[in-house]
Amino acid sequence: MAEAVLEIVDHFGAASYETQRVEGHWRHSGVLYRDDLVRVVVDVPDSAWNRQWMRQFKERWKVRLEQVELWASSTASATWQRWRAQAISASTP
Repeated sequence: MAEAVLEIVDHFGAASYETQRVEGHWRHSGVLYRDDLVRVVVDVPDSAWNRQWMRQFKERWKVRLEQVELWASSTASATWQRWRAQAISASTP
């Protein structure tokens, strides 16, 4: 995950990374998975360019981490857009 955070820092200049332990369980195609969850928070202006970059980032890291999905959300504000990209650091069936 450190590489993913540094990629965001290189692009946007800053990122926050939550290190608290959050464990998730979910089913996909009949298989139960356990995940160790990580949250990365990036405060960036709401622009088409930033949204596109975050979509591409998500897809790159989904493949790199061999994940079925990575969850990302955004929260709008009057002056900034917050992207919360949660990446799963490890999934095990």
